[in-house]
Amino acid sequence: MNPLLELRGVTKEFSDGGLVERLLGSTRSVIAVDDVSLEVYPGETVGIVGESGAGKSTLANLITQIHEPTSGTIVYDGVDTEYYLADGLKEFRQSVQMVFQTPSGSIDPRYRVGDWVEESLIVHTDMKKNERRERVLDLLEDVGLSEEYADHYPHELSGGQLQRVSIASALAVEPDLILLDEPVSALDKSVQFQILKLLQTLQEERNVSYLLISHDLRVIRELSDRVGVMYLGEMVERGDTEALFETPRHPYTESLLASIPPRNPDQDRFHNSGDPTSATDPPSGCSFHPRCPYATEQCHAESPPLEQIAPDRSTACHHWEEIE
Repeated sequence: MNPLLELRGVTKEFSDGGLVERLLGSTRSVIAVDDVSLEVYPGETVGIVGESGAGKSTLANLITQIHEPTSGTIVYDGVDTEYYLADGLKEFRQSVQMVFQTPSGSIDPRYRVGDWVEESLIVHTDMKKNERRERVLDLLEDVGLSEEYADHYPHELSGGQLQRVSIASALAVEPDLILLDEPVSALDKSVQFQILKLLQTLQEERNVSYLLISHDLRVIRELSDRVGVMYLGEMVERGDTEALFETPRHPYTESLLASIPPRNPDQDRFHNSGDPTSATDPPSGCSFHPRCPYATEQCHAESPPLEQIAPDRSTACHHWEEIE
């Protein structure tokens, strides 16, 4: 099976500074995404996890073509996305949709809910008005909302209901890939569970692929088939979800997993030291070495490549075999 989405060595570099700094030549470059490769196959969920500043949202913006990569290639459905930028952006926007963290920020408060969901149908289909209305009501039902919600305004709905509307809007044009950017982090725990179950059900019914971006490891584990771990713009570990959670092979992954409260309060837990390194002043060698208890002189001097250590398992660590 060919991947639906493939990133090959994608890098995004930003200039750190405004117009004055650029004129004076005092800007510094910030590498937000650094040589990242990944694949998403039809019908699967790939989770991307990491702390704030890891590059997760920039990665999503590159995939949705809000930003263009500085280098590397993004291929969607076998076609370089440069083609879509030049000649097929509307087609691409129909096939790739996004659900954001805060639904109230992505839904226009001036629209009734039904009108908002209908917008995609107006742009991307030639349906007649009565057909669009029927489709909107069906979509609301699919996400667990009765047809009466079509005539409500966003401010009349709860956060969980608004996220259901966002999902309905994303599904309206039958995309093949949906990017989920922290889709439940703004919701209460009980509502989070409901939305995750809804996403699983919709995926089973429609065979849609998800790229799930989250800092919440529980959400990643619940929904993802495979996981990529990002740190300071780099992909430092990739693998099958259960294998990665059970046997992390990068110290950063190990530290993230240790942040989950253990079932056994007496259980020993790994702790890294210090805060994340600044992206504007990255260290030499391995970017994680200032916080890593396994670090050696080799780690200070040499940046480890992301290497395959088992089928569907890769890590960027000189000492991955020492991690228990």
